[in-house]
Amino acid sequence: MSARRNLSIGLAVVIVVGAIYGLVHALAGSWHEVRTALSQANWVLLAAGLLVAMVSVVGLAQRWHATMRALGAEVHLHQSSRWFMTGQLGKYAPGGVWHIVGQGELANRGGVSRSVAYSSVILSTITLVRSEEHTSELQSHHDLVCRLLL
Repeated sequence: MSARRNLSIGLAVVIVVGAIYGLVHALAGSWHEVRTALSQANWVLLAAGLLVAMVSVVGLAQRWHATMRALGAEVHLHQSSRWFMTGQLGKYAPGGVWHIVGQGELANRGGVSRSVAYSSVILSTITLVRSEEHTSELQSHHDLVCRLLL
């Protein structure tokens, strides 16, 4: 194995261990509140929410794949999905760019040109943000109509 590969694996292990430590520390620090919340939770709604979240993440991975394909990358959906899911771990590292770097570098290492890899991540992120803005606008219109009718 190359030194660069070992460094990448070591960094990934440090990030995962740090994330697990942070989760355990946060739960232990507020265990009383967590326990109370869990005892009052609606498990059907939690399961439905988890399912919706999983479907959403798959949709985001497919959007990124489609963006790469539109920019000329010849890549299979299972490859880009793996890069997407792994790159998303970067969101849990301090700073706001690590998921972009992660996805872009994984795609580049998988044979996608660096310009297409990074452009696709940035374009799909912009598309996501714009979609969220439109959804927020629709929600505010919906809220206004509901207030007027009720």
